[in-house]
Amino acid sequence: MALIGRLSNQKTTSLYQCLMSRDWRKPRPERRAERVGPHPDGRRSFGSVSGTIIQVLAQAGAELRVSEIQRRVEDELGGSVAASSIKMYLRRGCHQSRPIFTYCGRKGYRLHR
Repeated sequence: MALIGRLSNQKTTSLYQCLMSRDWRKPRPERRAERVGPHPDGRRSFGSVSGTIIQVLAQAGAELRVSEIQRRVEDELGGSVAASSIKMYLRRGCHQSRPIFTYCGRKGYRLHR
């Protein structure tokens, strides 16, 4: 098989022509609509888990264990949430200058009054 010319590959030809043109500006990216739910790589939007934790504890009106909070948060968000994320947010919320949560020992956590 012999090559007819140096730039016989169509894709390579168009690439070289693009590089040799004087217009080097990149096209502007299209604006994306707001996403609902997690991103394709699994991340959720900022504050969605923490807001749901507060909502779950407010609806409960009593102490809940971490496993129960996790189950209800996952039901509310429609997907899995790492237990470590929930534990970390609850722990931080207890040790703020204005605490959000109160740790009740083996009973679990509740909203601070």
